[in-house]
Amino acid sequence: MSFKEAELCQFVESTWDSMLQRKAQRGAPMAPLEKGEYLVGCVTITGNWEGAVTVACPMTGARQAAALMFAMEPDAVSLNEVQDALGELANMLAGQVKTLFPEPCKLSLPVVSDSYVKVLGCTVLSELDFVCDDHTFRVSILKR
Repeated sequence: MSFKEAELCQFVESTWDSMLQRKAQRGAPMAPLEKGEYLVGCVTITGNWEGAVTVACPMTGARQAAALMFAMEPDAVSLNEVQDALGELANMLAGQVKTLFPEPCKLSLPVVSDSYVKVLGCTVLSELDFVCDDHTFRVSILKR
């Protein structure tokens, strides 16, 4: 089964709309970032299909997402809240992606890191860049 990018775009758009009440759309490629400048949320999928969904974004975008999710000012959001928000976005997105694959499939708990996430034994199936409120982010689907 090949992964359809149009479906991934729909999943991202609906997740950002429902979770943040914001419009996300395909954007220009995200600029390379150094460790500490961005966060990556990762949720693995196991079962009849195995892989992972990652959401990577600069810290400013992750902080803005957390502020929207928790109805706070960006400067008032703690690092834990930023990590929780990005993990929840990755989790919601992975839940939608999981519907494309044969059951049973299970999601892991989200993991959020401040560096590149490598899921052992996986290759990139799809990788798309998006923009929301002038903040860029990258969504990757990895297949084991």
